[in-house]
Amino acid sequence: MNASFKARVPLSIGPMLLAFALSAKAATPSIDPAPRAADRAANRARSSHGSRELSLREICSSIQLALQSQGAPASALPAAGQIRPAVPIAVTVANPGLEVLRMDADVAPGAVRARLWTSGEPAIHPFDVRILADPALLHWLAQHSDSQRASLAFGTASDSARHAPASQPRAPQQPAPKPPTLVFPGQAATLLLEQPNMEVRTTVMPLARGVSGQWIRVRNLATGQIFAAEVVGPGSLAREF
Repeated sequence: MNASFKARVPLSIGPMLLAFALSAKAATPSIDPAPRAADRAANRARSSHGSRELSLREICSSIQLALQSQGAPASALPAAGQIRPAVPIAVTVANPGLEVLRMDADVAPGAVRARLWTSGEPAIHPFDVRILADPALLHWLAQHSDSQRASLAFGTASDSARHAPASQPRAPQQPAPKPPTLVFPGQAATLLLEQPNMEVRTTVMPLARGVSGQWIRVRNLATGQIFAAEVVGPGSLAREF
């Protein structure tokens, strides 16, 4: 049947079918089996469990607050456009608690290096940003630093806690007083034998020292039997029988 059908198809249809197939292939979008490295990096960034990159505004605000806390004038405060982070910093919380640890001025190129730390995410290591400083900031740092390098450390509470030793040395504690010894070996003691409706007292010889509530071995002087009894007072023991 197929052979007879092919025989009835006009020869002019062949070129038409070929042209249709070529046009359909050209219309089909091509699929790149190997995505670009930039696309893979973007995908990893989008799937990083809600992390985001610190904005220049956040970094600038923390630097301005740190400078203001040290009495810097408004003319020495940098703007967001002057901030150049060394690397992008990804955080996962809305307020990472940015704190400025120190600033170092390099007068020759007219820049300041600031070291910051995210106290809200202490697992992130301190990072540096470069500030394209104007003469006012450089001059203020030079006046308020303790070294020729115009270096200023910011003593924040979180920084002190972060750099504090894991365990502070504690003053030696006085040992708890030992409970007094109430019975002694070789010194006769009184043993109270108890039953629900009867009490019997006898003399025993402790075989060890004993404190209140401690069970020690004693010897019954009348029978020579050895058993355990509880120390209940000076020279006194008790047990049920």
